[in-house]
Amino acid sequence: MKVDVRYRPAFALAMVTLEPGEDVQVEGGAMVGMSANIEMETGAKGGFLKSLGRKMFGGESFFLNTYTGVKEGDSVALAPPLPGDIEVIDLQGETLMVQSGAYLASSEGINVETKWSGAKTFFGSEGLIMLRISGTGTLIVSSYGAIHSISLAEGQKYAVDTGH
Repeated sequence: MKVDVRYRPAFALAMVTLEPGEDVQVEGGAMVGMSANIEMETGAKGGFLKSLGRKMFGGESFFLNTYTGVKEGDSVALAPPLPGDIEVIDLQGETLMVQSGAYLASSEGINVETKWSGAKTFFGSEGLIMLRISGTGTLIVSSYGAIHSISLAEGQKYAVDTGH
């Protein structure tokens, strides 16, 4: 999967190019356009209870769409529901905690679950539930507003307000 993010940071659009037989899992409503050959299937990923948890507590869609490339160069254009930025993250067995609504799409091998985040995020006006994203593969997340990436050295810490 190749992801090219365009029109950053205010109106980002992710152009996802798939190899034949390659899949991408996409949040409902995120598809802007796609190649005529792409196959699409809609389903409750992880089963009924996990899907219900994502919908009720994580602010995500109950159903996820799976787009599968058929011909070389097939692509899907994706955008978040609100103007903002998109970041592509290659996970190598790591776990990330992201704000509800940040998940846009991922390759196979990425698991998205809701996670109780406690009073810290609740009193910071971010809600009680975050998304726990883990696995190995490509993750595409979005935000309302620009994303500013910071690389940290081993053991280095950097505090980020829960609203950002």
